[in-house]
Amino acid sequence: MEYFYEEVYNEDILKSMQHIIQHPGFSAKRTKDIAKIVNLIKKKNRLNKEEFQGSELEALELTLKKFVNLSELVQDLAEFNDSILEYYKTTEVSFSKGDAIDLKDVSNEKLYKKLAARIYKTRNSLVHSKSNESRLNERGVYNPFTYSQELMKEIPLMRYISEVIIINSSSSL
Repeated sequence: MEYFYEEVYNEDILKSMQHIIQHPGFSAKRTKDIAKIVNLIKKKNRLNKEEFQGSELEALELTLKKFVNLSELVQDLAEFNDSILEYYKTTEVSFSKGDAIDLKDVSNEKLYKKLAARIYKTRNSLVHSKSNESRLNERGVYNPFTYSQELMKEIPLMRYISEVIIINSSSSL
């Protein structure tokens, strides 16, 4: 998933800029119109890191929107385990503070954002598992002996999303 962060994030910035510039009311001679572009770029690049400029959480959401069809994801997960969708709907990820999400509510326009947040929080708790006590209280840290069974229930979600991203981003040789 992270492979596409920069690509889809930059794509989103370009589309947003094109939308502003191509609007019939836009004029390059008006300071307020140019300010819209400047403000967009400032907003999008507020969070900077060495390896990626932008918001990783927003980039994950954009990656999911670009490559993952939620209805197909729900179907794949239901075929894998008929009770897993109810688990995601009713259960917060305790070790990462990842929110419960109703994947069946595909008409919810915030579903991609909620899904991205659950994945991102879980990923961070795994990657940053050696964090200090204050980080543990702030966002949660994975302890393998305590949370291994709970993590096992998150793996199908990650697996099916990763597979569909690989499939939908691939091209024939």
